[in-house]
Amino acid sequence: MEPIIDPVLEAVCLPLTQEEFDGLEQQILRDGCQDALKVWDKDGKIVLLDGHNRLKICKKHKKPYDTSTIEIESLEDAIVWIVDNQRGRRNVATKEQRDYISGKRYEAQKIINRRRDEKGVFKSDAPTAQNTQVGEYVHLETPTASKQALEEGIHPASVRANEKFANGIDAIREVSPQLAEKILKPEPDVPKLTKRTVAALPKLKENAPEKFVEAVNDIEAAIDKKDKIELEVVVRDHVKPGEPTHEEKMTAKR
Repeated sequence: MEPIIDPVLEAVCLPLTQEEFDGLEQQILRDGCQDALKVWDKDGKIVLLDGHNRLKICKKHKKPYDTSTIEIESLEDAIVWIVDNQRGRRNVATKEQRDYISGKRYEAQKIINRRRDEKGVFKSDAPTAQNTQVGEYVHLETPTASKQALEEGIHPASVRANEKFANGIDAIREVSPQLAEKILKPEPDVPKLTKRTVAALPKLKENAPEKFVEAVNDIEAAIDKKDKIELEVVVRDHVKPGEPTHEEKMTAKR
């Protein structure tokens, strides 16, 4: 049975560079697919967890592959497993991509913790009933954001900000998958949306769905034109009404 690709899970997989993908393809053509694809048996459906590139290559060249089943309880557990499993790999990812998967992991872990709370496994926001050893320090019942921040080497506030950024990317992806990818993989000469702007978009979607769609389309048009000033105006008009653009602030100072 061919594994199913879940777009939610695929979104938290760090990409390979073209050079890495070509190297993997040549390796599989020469030696076959040496590593088993990791899958999740979700109520009889085989869902792919790890090996998206290998599966793509094997299908393209009609190469056989093996699978290995990982015990997973839920979609959220699958997200956490994928993010943790790819730590330390040499995948070249942008900061935006890493912030996205950090936010998705935090969101998933919170859901897992709340589910366990309901079963009386451990107290709210505590990822483990045991002590978490980090270096020479022992943290008792470390809150979810703090524990993940220690693992990622960032501040807990950054973990929480990453969750809001990830929610913004997911909202954008519903309207324009292309814009979501442009934000996650920005080109050097293209103006960027700030993380704060992206994080503010879900609220706009909730309060004014039609305006949200219009905002996404206008943002994408400004980015495609590589027009920084137009992008600032679009953000001001749709997301931050009343707030002057950078150009307007500079003009006021003169």
